[in-house]
Amino acid sequence: MILALVIFVLNKSKYISLPVKGSVLKDTIGVCCATRCKGFDHAREDEGGPYSNEMVNGVIAVLRILPVFLLIIVYWAIYSQMGTTFFLQGERMDLKVGSGNVPVAVLNIFDTIIIIVLIPIMESLVYPFLTRINRSPSHLQRMGIGMIFAAMAMFVAGILEIYRKKDISIIGQKLAGNTFNASSISVFAQVPQFTLIGASEVFTSISGLEFAYSQAPVFMQGVCMGLFLATSGIGGYVAELILVIVDAVTGSKPPDSWFPDEINDGKTEYLFFLLGILMIINFVIFAIVAYFYKYRNRDNYEISITA
Repeated sequence: MILALVIFVLNKSKYISLPVKGSVLKDTIGVCCATRCKGFDHAREDEGGPYSNEMVNGVIAVLRILPVFLLIIVYWAIYSQMGTTFFLQGERMDLKVGSGNVPVAVLNIFDTIIIIVLIPIMESLVYPFLTRINRSPSHLQRMGIGMIFAAMAMFVAGILEIYRKKDISIIGQKLAGNTFNASSISVFAQVPQFTLIGASEVFTSISGLEFAYSQAPVFMQGVCMGLFLATSGIGGYVAELILVIVDAVTGSKPPDSWFPDEINDGKTEYLFFLLGILMIINFVIFAIVAYFYKYRNRDNYEISITA
């Protein structure tokens, strides 16, 4: 973080700073209200409305992106498993490394490592090569690839859970003041699922931002960033909703419960497989939306910074 701050300050002179011109979000909501459900032309100045053509066109551009953003929500619900179900699974695995225990949360580093390694490989080698042979994937195609990686992570976690529960041989493993019965399988067996989630970020998260920025005018990029970040937050709530529904259907008591308080007594592998299947279904819908989506060249928008 200190290194990032130093780089940020050293490059301050290279950033483009524009004077604040008011709230674009407020104007966006205003355009939607001014249509009165009769079409966006009613909001245009040319048609007697209160907003410029540039502003109305910018709002239309953002609304065209919304279906894509809505389909990213399930992805973020899958992503949030790193700090929830993956963590609980890791607590009940063999944590011994040498004479001590490895912190369960350390597995998150493999998510970070694959991102640091994969981004320069894709941006400097793979994508340029595919561009030279006219096979460069679009932003939506890259996002779809990330969704597949996320689904694979869930299936891998589910398979690991099956084998983990077959060998609960470590009785009374102590961790942060709590005691768990754990499998003799090393917690590092979770590395593949964390790595797959990290790989999915490189495609879905990064390409999602690039897609949003390329498909909307410059003055609407703040709104796009806000909407994209909102999908991440909503995804966390969707993940919680899925757990509530699973508990309601399967109950909260073993042996039928998929996700009881003690996952050693439940069927958490079914939850992982369910999440993987939901991701695949979401991917299919996303692929249909992507197929019919028509890309726009941002340079063709009537852009005005003062809009």
